[in-house]
Amino acid sequence: ARSPKPKSKPTAPPGLASPSDLLTTESIAELQARFKAIEDNHKGYYATKKGLFQVQITYGRKTFGLGAWTLASDAARMYELGAARLRGQGNYRKNFETEQDYLDSRELEQRAYSADIKLSEIRTLQQAKLEEVGLV
Repeated sequence: ARSPKPKSKPTAPPGLASPSDLLTTESIAELQARFKAIEDNHKGYYATKKGLFQVQITYGRKTFGLGAWTLASDAARMYELGAARLRGQGNYRKNFETEQDYLDSRELEQRAYSADIKLSEIRTLQQAKLEEVGLV
């Protein structure tokens, strides 16, 4: 005779402390709608067919390709880093007023699209790309 399988407890999706958090947490659709409203105000990148966000800055008669990024928030931040180096601090349209605005947007996007990309890795890649195109 078979022994009955033990009942497993429901598990929470990544980022949630417990299944009871599901009752108070926004739905994925609500998170995506909130992020879309933020993203619509960003400048300096476009979505590719592969689902990445390509960053380009034109300054004078030169175009600088600053890479393709998985998260729109990281692409928007990359645009800001490049624009600040090319045009000087304060002489470009900012996507984020503060570093905290960037971090909040990034966290919201990760929650909305279930992405898990480490910030430290992104910062290293952004610095390398700026060096590669000669903006450091």
